[in-house]
Amino acid sequence: MDGLKKARASKRRVFSVALNALKAEYNSSTKTAESIEVHLNLLEDKESKLEAVHAEILQLLQNDPDCTEEEYDEEYAEIEEYRDRFIKWSTKAKNYVMEGKSSQE
Repeated sequence: MDGLKKARASKRRVFSVALNALKAEYNSSTKTAESIEVHLNLLEDKESKLEAVHAEILQLLQNDPDCTEEEYDEEYAEIEEYRDRFIKWSTKAKNYVMEGKSSQE
């Protein structure tokens, strides 16, 4: 479990860097649909790797007889915060990209 938690910490840092880069680009006055799409693709890659580790940790906790419901709920709530941030910003980015592509037509 310690190895997974270390991997999770690294993946969360990388995810946060990618998310912050997307936010910065989104708030930039020089953003383009293409630049947002690139940052979104990078974020999606980081999120899928983070999600895999999250799933492994939840599975281990479910199978751990010493894990309390409170511990599991805390872990789950933390994971949901990352999912929520991803969904919020990926939706914004996708909408911007779609608007940019439709205005080019």
